[in-house]
Amino acid sequence: MLANGLSTAFLAKNLTLVCSQQDRWFAEDTSTGDLDGVGFADHVQREVLARLSQAESGLW
Repeated sequence: MLANGLSTAFLAKNLTLVCSQQDRWFAEDTSTGDLDGVGFADHVQREVLARLSQAESGLW
């Protein structure tokens, strides 16, 4: 479950970065509210990491 959420978020981030190089308005045109693909990925990463247990994170 976590891998699916993170992979979707990082795909959005990478696509935003690549497409923005070709079209400087891409990130603005595809954003929702205050978030574009990069902001979305960062938000998902923070949410997932905040909910990981110590065992899930690999930290002992």
